[in-house]
Parts: sequence; structure tokens; C-alpha cells
Amino acid sequence: MTMPRRTSPVLGALGLVAVIAAAGCNGPTARGIENRRAANDRFDRAGAQIAYDQAQQSLINGQYKLALDTIDQAIRRFPQDAGYLALRGRIQQEMRQYEGAQRTFEYALTIDPTCHECLYYLGVEAQRRSDDAAALERYDLAWSLEPSRLQYAAAGVECCLAMDDLDGAEERLCTADQFFGQSAALSALRAELHALQGDDVRALQHARQAALQSGEGLVEESIWRMFRAGDWRGCLDALSKPAATELSQREDMQRLRARCLMMTGSAAAARDQLVTSELSMREPTPEHMVLLGQAAWSCGDWARVERSAAWLMARQPDLADGYVLAAGAAFARGELDRTSGYLDRVDAVEPGRVVVASLRRKVLASQLLAAGAHNPSESSLVVNAGGVAAVSLAVPVGGGAPASAAPAAAPLAAASPSQSVQNPFAD
Repeated sequence: MTMPRRTSPVLGALGLVAVIAAAGCNGPTARGIENRRAANDRFDRAGAQIAYDQAQQSLINGQYKLALDTIDQAIRRFPQDAGYLALRGRIQQEMRQYEGAQRTFEYALTIDPTCHECLYYLGVEAQRRSDDAAALERYDLAWSLEPSRLQYAAAGVECCLAMDDLDGAEERLCTADQFFGQSAALSALRAELHALQGDDVRALQHARQAALQSGEGLVEESIWRMFRAGDWRGCLDALSKPAATELSQREDMQRLRARCLMMTGSAAAARDQLVTSELSMREPTPEHMVLLGQAAWSCGDWARVERSAAWLMARQPDLADGYVLAAGAAFARGELDRTSGYLDRVDAVEPGRVVVASLRRKVLASQLLAAGAHNPSESSLVVNAGGVAAVSLAVPVGGGAPASAAPAAAPLAAASPSQSVQNPFAD
């Protein structure tokens, strides 16, 4: 019986190696190379996307140099993505590297002519150079490529308004309404369009609508539009909405609310609000103290008028408003000489201010009334509707008794503290 030959372990191993070597003698297959390249691309894309996300976050945080370095890493890993170049251009814009940003956007379009972000930001660059026609062309093209972007539509409308192309703005707004329906941004733009058309009623209507629909930014724009149009109650209503909760805490918005309260006859409420808001301030601003003085003046709170005046005169000696407030308080106290002295200071700081003439007429009227009270037989005082005092002699021509002497006006040596003094800031 013939026994089978046993293969040596060494020879078996060598045979296996020979088989493997024979299989690989022709190198990697085309499919293997393709798979390897795809794997490398996926790796580069994943790494580039991580760098892109980090660059975006750095941009949001205002770390522009870090953002630029990070997005450059993404571009090196995956240079064929125009979106990465678009972000680089945005970062350059924030760094005020405007020419570099424009070159970046233009290069990105050579890679991908449909990069709507690049077209939009090229429009921004053109508008920065006051080339509104070129900007509008880019905005419209960006919007045609990506009609879901409200900012592209709004930019085109704004550009038309800047060019005084009201028909173009109206046409784009009508088209945008079909895509976006009721939108705060579009309502604000319609308000601006109607204001330019001279239709103040519809402008206010859309401004109010924008304030109801929008976030803080558009609420503020709508509120200022209503304020400029004299819609004081509309401003107050908008500031009381939940969308304006954070906005209404700002000092400038608190002053705006106080002005609206004063214009609607609620000067005491305006004063109380300003007093309360001052408690939360580390140091009140001159604008705050001037407005507080005006509100206190309007409701006859002369002690607070004097306090505001003293603060302003001490810290802002070159500002006329402190001396105006001091003059008003002094007049209300019946201190006519002090009133005149403060008015002289106003003239020295800000010549020709209307308030000075207004208060000087009141001082003169009080002085003449006081003089008439002391010498009723010599003169009588007539104060006309404009507040200008005129003296008519009680002695007729020829030296005889007066034929018909006008009765002396009620004496007024000085204004009483409770006397209502017109706020000359409104003059």
C-alpha cells in the first residue's frame, strides 16, 4: 500500500506566498484604486467640513483671524467646494479686506457658477462701492438660483429703493409675496416704499405690521419709523409687545418711550420711568438727564428740574440744556434775576436759541407787572397773546385825567412755584 506524501510545512508556506505574489504581480486593480480615492475624498471631505464648521463658529464669535486660518485648512483639504470659498470671502469682508473678498467670490464662481452665496456677497460689495445697478443684477441672479432665500429678495428691493426705482421695488415685492407670504422684512420694505410714495397712512400700517411680525431688529426699525411719523401711541404699543421685551430695556429705547409718553400727555409717567431707569445705571448719560429735566418741567416737578440742571452744569458746562433747565426752575421760583443770569449763560454757549427769547419775554412781562403793581397810577400793562408785554401810559395828551384808562393787570411780582410754565424745549 502506497502512503501519501506529506508536504513539508516550510514548502507549504512558500507555496502560499507564491500564490499571493502571483495574484498581485499585476498591481492594484482599477476598482481598487477608485475605491481608495473615494475613501481619501471622504476623509478629506469630513476633515474639511469640520474645519468649515469651526470657521463659521469663529466668525460668529468675532475671531476673524482664527476663522480665516481655519477655513483655509478646509480649502486645502477640499479645494473644489465653492461654499468654503464663499465663507472665506465673508470672513475677509468682516476683516475689511474688501478687494480680497471680491477676488475670492469671483474665483469661487469659476469653480461653481451657481454659487448663489458668492453672487449675493458680490452684490454687497458692489453696493458698498455705490454701484447699485451691478448690485441689483447680482441680487436678482442669486435669487433666481435660490428663490427660497428671503434675504436675496429683500436685498433686491432695498437696492431698487436706493436707486429710486419704486416700480422695480413694487414688482419684486409682489413676486416675493408669492414665495414668502406675510413677512416682517417685506412689511418693513413696503412701509419704506409707501413712505417714498407719499402714502403715510399705508406706510404706518405696514410699519405696525412689521413690528408685530418681526424679531428685535425689524421691531426697532418700525418703531423709529412710527416715531418719525408722529405715531406716538403706535410706538408705545410696539414697545409693549413681547417681541420688543429685550429691546425696550435699552437706554435709548427707554428715552424714546419717555418722549412718546410726554407727547401723549403723560409727562409724570415719563418722569417716573426715567427716575426708575436711572437707578439701574452706573452713571446717567447727559441725554438721560436732559430728558428727565424736560419731563419734570412738563409736570411741574421743579425740584427734579433743578437737580437735572445742577448735574448737567457740573458735568457738561458746555451744554446749553443745563442752563435752560436752571432758568426754567428759577423762573418758576420767582427768581427773575437768576433766570436772566442763566439765560445769559445759554446765549454764551449756544447763541440764538429760541428758548432764550421765550423765557426773556416771560421775565419782562413779570417785571412789568410787578412795576405796574407798585405804580398803578403811572402805567397799565397789557400782555398780548404772544406773551410780549406792552406798556400803555395812563396819562393822556394835555395832562388831564385819563379819558379811559385800562384797568391795571393783576400784579405778578413773580411766578409762583405752582405756576404752569410752558416747556420752552418745545418752542
